[in-house]
Amino acid sequence: MTDPAMVKSGHDRIENDAYDTLEAKWLVKALKRAYGLPSVAWEPHAGKGDLVDALKNESVAVYASDKTPRRHDVLERNFFDYRQVPSGQIRGIVMNPPYDDLDIHVEHALFLMAQVKGTVALLARAEWSYAKSRAHLFKFDAFAAKVELTTRPRWFADGSGSPRHNFAWYIWDFIKSPKQKPVITWGVK
Repeated sequence: MTDPAMVKSGHDRIENDAYDTLEAKWLVKALKRAYGLPSVAWEPHAGKGDLVDALKNESVAVYASDKTPRRHDVLERNFFDYRQVPSGQIRGIVMNPPYDDLDIHVEHALFLMAQVKGTVALLARAEWSYAKSRAHLFKFDAFAAKVELTTRPRWFADGSGSPRHNFAWYIWDFIKSPKQKPVITWGVK
């Protein structure tokens, strides 16, 4: 079913939900200031590499892959084919996955990071956590933080006007103590 808001946006849906993270630089900086970044990360939905470049600018070593890469240095790999991380050095997954199946992307990332005691940082709409069907993702010990972004990111290079949706980083950290309560903090542009 087509989202009526998308019809009114003046933009057609992009195939495979391949919405580039155009403002990745400030989004990654906001994540770094609010929670921190892993020293070695995997971006499994890298597309044309916006998040990859922003992570590298923050001195993060990045393994970049995508089912349909749009850049020569992004490996053509399906995230769901992995039963373990592709490199033993990876301690974090930082991702902006396709929204069609967002929940299964998160669950798979958590499965992989639990094995190496790493972190998952997911960029998603701020209201994504509100669904009853996702409560299990936030009730277990690894959920560490929600970083609510104080500026709405743009998803279209030719976009005019104010972006409509609020976004947040959701962070699960398998190193944090189970006694630590999750926090809500803010990410500023």
